[in-house]
Amino acid sequence: MYGLVQMAESRLTPTNEEKIEAGEILSNILFNGFDDVGTADWLHKYLDDRSFGVEKILASDLDEGSSELQDKHLPQIVVDMFGTELFEGKYGNILRDKILEKLLENEKFEEIFQIYQSKFGSNRKEFEENKQLFVKKCISELQDHQKVPWRPGRYHARRFVEVLGINARFAGIQSDPKAERVDVAVAKTPIGLMKNFQKNMSNQTLEILRGNSAQKRAIVTLPTGAGKTRIVVEALVQLLKENGTGRNILWIAQSQEVCEQAIVCFKQIWEDKGSGAVRMFRAWGDNDLPTYDEQGIIVGSVSKLSKSGDQLEAILETLSAVIIDEAHHSVAPSYIDILERLHMSPFADGDAENDQKIPLIGLTATPERHDYEETKDLLDMYGKNRIYPNKKFKPMDESGEQFDASWTNLTEMREKLTKLKYLAKAEFLTIDGAEIQLTEEDSKYFERDDDRWMNAVAIEKNRNKNIKKIILENAKIGKKILYFGPNVSQSNAMARILEKEGIRSVCITSDTRYSVRKLFVDKFNKKGSTEIQVMCNYNVLSTGFDSPDIDVVVIARPTKSRVAYQQMVGRGLRGEEFGGKAGNRCTIITVKDNIKQFNNKPVHLAHEDPFC
Repeated sequence: MYGLVQMAESRLTPTNEEKIEAGEILSNILFNGFDDVGTADWLHKYLDDRSFGVEKILASDLDEGSSELQDKHLPQIVVDMFGTELFEGKYGNILRDKILEKLLENEKFEEIFQIYQSKFGSNRKEFEENKQLFVKKCISELQDHQKVPWRPGRYHARRFVEVLGINARFAGIQSDPKAERVDVAVAKTPIGLMKNFQKNMSNQTLEILRGNSAQKRAIVTLPTGAGKTRIVVEALVQLLKENGTGRNILWIAQSQEVCEQAIVCFKQIWEDKGSGAVRMFRAWGDNDLPTYDEQGIIVGSVSKLSKSGDQLEAILETLSAVIIDEAHHSVAPSYIDILERLHMSPFADGDAENDQKIPLIGLTATPERHDYEETKDLLDMYGKNRIYPNKKFKPMDESGEQFDASWTNLTEMREKLTKLKYLAKAEFLTIDGAEIQLTEEDSKYFERDDDRWMNAVAIEKNRNKNIKKIILENAKIGKKILYFGPNVSQSNAMARILEKEGIRSVCITSDTRYSVRKLFVDKFNKKGSTEIQVMCNYNVLSTGFDSPDIDVVVIARPTKSRVAYQQMVGRGLRGEEFGGKAGNRCTIITVKDNIKQFNNKPVHLAHEDPFC
């Protein structure tokens, strides 16, 4: 079956043997002679509800002519698919409820009592007086998931699986302690020097931050992996050294990963070049924004800041700069709302109160949108002012020559950075995908940029067969692979299919808890290690993810957005000079689909355009 290969070094997940044992135990609990046909129907629906289309993908991998798994295999597939996350979330609750009901049918009163006792404690005397009545009450309380939440890796979760006889790893991976709301960086340790092109761009950014430029806004554009974050952070650190730390810098980012990446960069650079101490605020999740008497570097998620209401007023008095990471998103309503509540206009020539007081700097590798008007709005927001290596600023390049006009062109810039080994050289290959005509409903999804149109792509048998083949070819010669799937189910299924073949694989989706994502990413990024050889994901790792050890990027997610495609490609392009793979090469394999809308209009996909 689809068991995980044992990861002896890390034991992140259950071994193959532990999965088989858990599958057998689950099968014995569920198929207990009480309406086994109904139980099988329930399992088919449960698997489809929890991961739509995955049964078809796995069934066709076992037998090309099949679209449904055998009933007897279903408990094992459920275990293999969800591993340490088996009992987590909404569908983990549903599965645990079903198990409790089956334990009651099997008259496993003692087991139910022990599970209940691990959460509430209990008087055994009351249990002994009327076991059946008492355990019905126990089940009713255990099925109140607000009162009894599943906390992965904690005592009740461990006790639940232990009572069933399942290995403790199925209790889940316990979250790391929550990162402190406020971090403090103190000057101490030197880090590597910036390259001249980075220094040049950082100096330009600093001029705007100091107020020495006629422009109050700019967008820093560099290919992914060339160090945009460091360029801007270096300028901000210098600004705080010059003017003191009793002021606020607001750094806005899309996701928790990108936010934490900024915190790490600030801390590294301040500890190398700062003076004294500076506070850094994690303004995402449950953390509050700084109050009126708190100042420092505020790194906030868009979702948190957009819901913060009047709390933004507290940071305004000493706000010295606003930075927007992944700035191609910044024309979205949520960003514009944040700027307006900071009394800043969504365009450079506005007349809002803080337009001429507070600099606005954006960072992006892709300063364009797939819509012309959105691209125009983006450029207008930053005053059509791009920061790139410029001969008017110091230093010159490493050879002592001035930066010429060719650096203004992103394609030529990429070529130069690749030649210098700051970026890896990309070798682009394609494999055959699917010939698909979208239904009328899927065509509507496609027009609305709703990824549900990809469901038909995800379950296409020959497409999945070709993807499996190319990944195995590369994995079996020791390549480390990042895989972008078309949806959650296909990405998860591909990880399971590869595990069956002996390839150490995991899957990360937006439903994967942050602590688990971080653990998997850290193991995948460990240089020279194959603890995790293939990282499958859907719509998570295209931004805010940096891995210097990638050999191959497989893009099986069709997209019409050049921005989205370039971001996926860029994950593998960190150059040897910046700690990337020896040999300075990365293979980009794109699944080439031929997709037509309901009206027979061909779908133009981004990979068909020249990469720049």
